Amino acid sequence: MSELNDNPYTIAEQIGKVVVLPEPDELFIDVDDQEGFVQLRRGLEAAAAAGIRIKEKKRIASKTPGHWHVYLTVQADARSFTITKLLRVALQACLGSDRKRELLSLARIMHHIERPPTVFFEDPEKPKETV
Repeated sequence: MSELNDNPYTIAEQIGKVVVLPEPDELFIDVDDQEGFVQLRRGLEAAAAAGIRIKEKKRIASKTPGHWHVYLTVQADARSFTITKLLRVALQACLGSDRKRELLSLARIMHHIERPPTVFFEDPEKPKETV
């Protein structure tokens, strides 16, 4: 489990993963069990009712069985807005992402710790074979 001052790049190297950072319009939801998916669905319904369009982009099984990394895209309407680090963490928490993960992300922002507050660790992409 991540701690406040952990360097994600060092951890990724130690566990044979790569660090994935969110795109400007992405949210990363760390789902730990089936109830997490229920919370995510409810959160997405509430967001839609509030005029916030969020769509699932993909989901990848985590290294822990039954855990998932869910990638979401926030779709903007005619008015532009920026998903700041703080807004990203708040939306992820509201959508049911792992509470400790999001609390540590908020603490990193509040303490001005120079590291990305939101990352996923994923398997490195395998090179494609050429024929």
